Amino acid sequence: MTDQQPTFLTQQRWTIIFALVIGLGPLTALTFGSKYADEETLARAEAGDRNYEAPGPFASYDPPKTVGSAADSTVLDITQDAALFSDFEQAVEQAGMLEVLKEDGPFTLFVPTNSAFDALPEEKRQALMQDQQALIDLVSNHVVRARLGITDLLQADQTESLSGKALQLSAPGAQLSVGGAEIVQSNLVAGNGIVHVIDRVIL
Repeated sequence: MTDQQPTFLTQQRWTIIFALVIGLGPLTALTFGSKYADEETLARAEAGDRNYEAPGPFASYDPPKTVGSAADSTVLDITQDAALFSDFEQAVEQAGMLEVLKEDGPFTLFVPTNSAFDALPEEKRQALMQDQQALIDLVSNHVVRARLGITDLLQADQTESLSGKALQLSAPGAQLSVGGAEIVQSNLVAGNGIVHVIDRVIL
C-alpha cells in the first residue's frame, strides 16, 4: 500500500501538469514566443525595424524597366495616346520637334496638360502658336536630355532643359515642383525616356 501511494501521486502530478500545459499553452506561446523564435527570423525583424523609415509626402520609387514592345516606344507615344496632352502635341508638331523626341535619347519629358495651356492668357497662347521659334523654345523648356525618375528629381536642386534653361526643383509641400510647375503624375516610362505630367506650362 505504501509503495503504490507515491506512484498514484506521481500520476496525479503529471495529469495536472498536462492539463496546465493544454490550458495555458496559447498564453505561454504569446508571452514567450519571441524567446523561442528562430534566431534568423528575429535578426531579420530587428534589422527591418532599425532600417524602417516612414514614407514622407513622396512615395519615391524608381521607374520600372521597359521590356518587350514598350522598349521600342518613345516619350511621344505616351503623350499621343492621351487626349489630355493634345495642346502640347500640337506645340511639338508646329515646332518641328517630332523627330527630335523620337530619337534614342534618353529624354525626360515634363508634359503640361491641356488645362495648363488653358491657364495661359489667350493673347500669350495665340502668340506662341504663331511663332515657331517661340514654340521650339517652349517645347525645349520641357525636355531634359537625361533619364530622371522621381527619385532622381527629389535628390537634385535643379536640372537643365534642352533649351539651356535651368529648371529649379523643390518640394515645399505635398508635391514636387519643376520650374514652378507641380508634378501631378510621374514615372511614365518609354523606351527612350520617361514622362512626368505637370500642371503648368514652363515658359
